[in-house]
Amino acid sequence: MKMMMKRTVTGWLILLGYVCLAQEEEVLGSVVNIYTELKELRSLVGELSTKLHTAEADLKEQRAMVDKLNKEREGVFAAPVRGVYYFRFSGNGFAGHDMGLSIFKDDQRMMSVYEYQSSGEQNDHASNGVTLQLEKGEVVYMRLWINTWVFIDGRYDYCSFSGFLLFPM
Repeated sequence: MKMMMKRTVTGWLILLGYVCLAQEEEVLGSVVNIYTELKELRSLVGELSTKLHTAEADLKEQRAMVDKLNKEREGVFAAPVRGVYYFRFSGNGFAGHDMGLSIFKDDQRMMSVYEYQSSGEQNDHASNGVTLQLEKGEVVYMRLWINTWVFIDGRYDYCSFSGFLLFPM
């Protein structure tokens, strides 16, 4: 009888164990290996960090391109390399008005051209050029003098500003 009772108690304990395991699976769901999950999470964070870094680099490159295009549109030349450059600039004076143009390297006037308009004269044209040694990033641009005029009609470009690299240094 003791033996029978032992078997019955053992049976009940085994059955109780199965019931507890079943309930544990329902409560906890599937068993999770925290070490594996953390490794996967670390990997995902690394990928996202790389993508973010790439996106930031792309954004910086796009901003630099926009800045460069704005400078080009505004008539400002930024030297891409250290070297000696040749620049030419010209303007068409408006009849009856003086015209003065200067070319600047950074904030320093390097060369100018001036056309005095006496009464009765027609439009006049003046140009000049200069050779400059520039460091990478230095800027060159043209300015109209105070109280002077250039002829603009919207169809043609009567004023010009151009340049090219003679040789890198």
